[in-house]
Amino acid sequence: MIKILLVNLPGGRVPTDYPPVGISRVIEGLDPALDCEALFYDMDLLRPTFGQIRDKIRAEAPQVIGFSAILTPTYKYLKALSLFLKKEFPDLIQVLGGEMGVIYKIILRNSAIDFCVIGQSEPTFSALLGVLNGTGFSADDKKPFREIRGLAFLDGGEPFFSGEETRAEAVRQINYGLLAKFTDIRHYIHEVDGNYFRNRIGPGEINDFFGLFKPENLKKALLPIVWVIYSLITGGFIGETA
Repeated sequence: MIKILLVNLPGGRVPTDYPPVGISRVIEGLDPALDCEALFYDMDLLRPTFGQIRDKIRAEAPQVIGFSAILTPTYKYLKALSLFLKKEFPDLIQVLGGEMGVIYKIILRNSAIDFCVIGQSEPTFSALLGVLNGTGFSADDKKPFREIRGLAFLDGGEPFFSGEETRAEAVRQINYGLLAKFTDIRHYIHEVDGNYFRNRIGPGEINDFFGLFKPENLKKALLPIVWVIYSLITGGFIGETA
């Protein structure tokens, strides 16, 4: 049996209430022949410390950890967590999927991520797990992985991308029942008897906005905004001559 721990990286100061669709699709898209046990650790909602993440991995003992990373601004967090886990679990295979894969060259060179899944994740991730199972979950020799489409990794110290995976895959809707096994699904479902639109502005973001009006920030933050507004209204640029 292959044991996988899937995690979603925190994408902002407060947990999002948009459900982790990608995690649901990856779990349901695993090849049944691989005999996988996939677990989901909702890091965006729970906001665990590195120590708590370490304890979770020790308790579950996965062979592979999969990071679902949507926003590139979380790269700093990903890098720190990846290097931390490499020290704690040197044999744990680290795989990244999601939109952050567009900067896979930076990620592979500066973190401990072993593989980045680029594009549609389901067929590529299953193929990767199959090859890893055959290598005893060793990624030292990269030759067996070169034929897997949609995969990026370091080969000879340089980023290598195998090319886009073009096989058509059915679009899966989110499986709330599946996710409810691992997380508090009520966080992702709006109540029908209350205010549908939740407050999506965190205290930090409010402070950032009012920080625009501090004297030291007026010139560098507020004036460019005024300049853009003026340009939109007039159709030209400040100081522009005919």
